[in-house]
Amino acid sequence: PCDFIDAATWSPNLTFGPCTVNNDGTYAVAATLDNTASTSDTNAAIAVGGTLFETLTVAAGTSQNISVAPISNGTTVIVSMTDASGNNNNLLTATVTADCPSSIDSWDCAVNSGLVQTREDTAAGIVTTGVLNPTDGTISPIWTLSNTAAGSGDNEFDRLNATDLHPTSEVAYGLLSFANNGGFNGGVEQTYFIRFDSDNIEFVYEIDTKAGDVRGIAFDGAFTSTGDFYYTPDDDNLYRLPNPDGVTGYSDRSNANLPADPSVLITAFQAGGDITSADIDLGNGQATYIFALSTSSGTYYFNVYDVAANQLYE
Repeated sequence: PCDFIDAATWSPNLTFGPCTVNNDGTYAVAATLDNTASTSDTNAAIAVGGTLFETLTVAAGTSQNISVAPISNGTTVIVSMTDASGNNNNLLTATVTADCPSSIDSWDCAVNSGLVQTREDTAAGIVTTGVLNPTDGTISPIWTLSNTAAGSGDNEFDRLNATDLHPTSEVAYGLLSFANNGGFNGGVEQTYFIRFDSDNIEFVYEIDTKAGDVRGIAFDGAFTSTGDFYYTPDDDNLYRLPNPDGVTGYSDRSNANLPADPSVLITAFQAGGDITSADIDLGNGQATYIFALSTSSGTYYFNVYDVAANQLYE
């Protein structure tokens, strides 16, 4: 009788993990090459942005963790795998585009204190954030954010409004809209709640400002001392977003992990030129209030909302 050698098995499996931040602030993409189901070694070549990054061999019956670092957001990583025995001429590849959390700088209130204001220059395609000079209405620019910070084409943002600084982290937040004139999302405008600085945008939520086609974009928003964010879109209602500071944000607005809109309708509230919040005593002890000035048909309104009592005064 004759003994036949079993045919070699080559069945590697590669899985990618998320892009994470290293201790030194650089980004890394993790991967695992599982070769436990193979009876032959696997040769792997890792290319980052089209350039060879590393080659390695994973022995038969074993698994190896891989870290591709440093890497930039949006970079494509391709891992090509071949059978080291030469018995299998198949080439297996796995590809991922790094979607890394953007690094958002906080506003330095100790250095740049005062009346902080954000202004759009649509002609120049920039948004400037700086300290207001009340005597002449000018601002001293500190940050200049390009409308291409999230990309080109339909990823050029249209408007940035309802901006404010988080009361503890001093990170800037606001509502950012995209016109989608190039056909993205069927050409329907989209609005996002974001973090931003002078260079980067981080998408936290997609805000349903087009619900029923009446809600509209919000032009005013403010944080309370608890870190909750309140805003007033065009449907003349006040909405609350729970403290967003611990929510994961994404540099790509199309990321499937972007959380659903958690906005809560609080009360009818006339949208104004701006809203603000303060913890003050108006005669019944210190409490948190939201204030707004608005005008309609020549009539001016001063609205005050007592957060704890859930009471609106006009």
